[in-house]
Amino acid sequence: KIHLDEHPVTVKADFQHHVDGVTCVALSTEMQRMATGGTDGRVVIYELKTLKVDHIETSFWNVIAAVDFFHKWNALAVADQGGVISLWCQQWTMLVQITSRQDLNSISRG
Repeated sequence: KIHLDEHPVTVKADFQHHVDGVTCVALSTEMQRMATGGTDGRVVIYELKTLKVDHIETSFWNVIAAVDFFHKWNALAVADQGGVISLWCQQWTMLVQITSRQDLNSISRG
């Protein structure tokens, strides 16, 4: 839930697209998006102005540990507790998935 720090508390938005709790949130004013990751392994992307769902990604097997936007590439990075890091373009297709140090080394050399 999003609310202002006022009394009484007024709920401004209630996000019900995760089965369980939300573990992380990222905002991008440049991309006009907000992303949430959850214990259900979902990443939900919202339009920032309307808070309507833009995309729900359910391909993760583990709890989402972190989400962050990379404006240089118009992309979203997602890390899960299983050690997988993935980078998603703004059309919400996966650009790259890193599952090991070897994967990371090959990307940094390329």
